[in-house]
Amino acid sequence: MKLVSEIMSRNVVSVHIDDTLDKVFDLIEESRISGVPVRNDAGEFVGVLTKTDLVSHKLVEGIRTHHELASLKVGDFMCPHPPITIRENETIEAAIEKMTYKHIHRLFVVDAQGNMMGVISTFDVVKLMSQVFKAYL
Repeated sequence: MKLVSEIMSRNVVSVHIDDTLDKVFDLIEESRISGVPVRNDAGEFVGVLTKTDLVSHKLVEGIRTHHELASLKVGDFMCPHPPITIRENETIEAAIEKMTYKHIHRLFVVDAQGNMMGVISTFDVVKLMSQVFKAYL
């Protein structure tokens, strides 16, 4: 069975709790991702901000300009719980089970000391499944 470390994305993009939403929107757009972990002044990961969070706050309906986004802080819109993690040496099967059970689309991958090493998303899992499927054709 493959390990999480074999298919995870290693370049984790994060934002600071006091960053403004215009920065987050630009980052999400440029990086082509759907969510980012949020860190505090100590560098600890204290939450996650996703496109879903922004839509659920009806932010998209009420805000029309970049200027308006520049006045809003990440900390006011993020999910205020530490990101759900998985160890880099766990199996893909364990990652799928955790994402399914928690109803989430990404897990942040940590090493034995709890340092963030990467992220594994449902896209990564689907990509792997596609490769496996093609191998059997």
